[in-house]
Amino acid sequence: MNPITLTFTPSLIRREAITYTTVTDYGTSFQLFNHMRRPAYRFTLTYDAISRAHMHVVEGFHAAHQGGMPFYWDGGEFGAVENYVFIATADGKTTSYYLPNRGIFNTSSFSARIKNVNTLTTSVTGDYFIRSTGEILFTVTPTSGQEIEARWSCYYLLNYDPNSLKMEQVARNVYRAEFQLTESGLVSF
Repeated sequence: MNPITLTFTPSLIRREAITYTTVTDYGTSFQLFNHMRRPAYRFTLTYDAISRAHMHVVEGFHAAHQGGMPFYWDGGEFGAVENYVFIATADGKTTSYYLPNRGIFNTSSFSARIKNVNTLTTSVTGDYFIRSTGEILFTVTPTSGQEIEARWSCYYLLNYDPNSLKMEQVARNVYRAEFQLTESGLVSF
């Protein structure tokens, strides 16, 4: 079954980074290991005032998906990085780098540039492929010490937290709703 796409228009969106780590005990020391190359995100969406009909749509969607069926979300305010941001410092050998987001809309929503840290000059490059998983594959290895910067639009593959839906009536036929969505970081697109 393919996940469906849903666009929310909440009053407030809060995003938290989640890092899944494991502690390994070596007897005299401990080591933390991350399960993923980048964090997953948990979103808390709040609707301050919605109608009874809209409240039923939110309840129905939650009931259908609960915690087990993923769906796509455009991320609201967190769905695009409009200005270039730092991704990594090139080491002169690595040709593959990862964005903090997994679901990249398409290649036209992505742009990368290389920054020379000595002169602070930047140059937009086209020597790469971008995968929908957020992996940048350079066809020409960036020079050691250069910074890789990018901007992009993304989407999130999410699951409802099955116990997070909270609804309250604030006036006649007016409701307040809040729920949490957790990114499925282990699912590849």
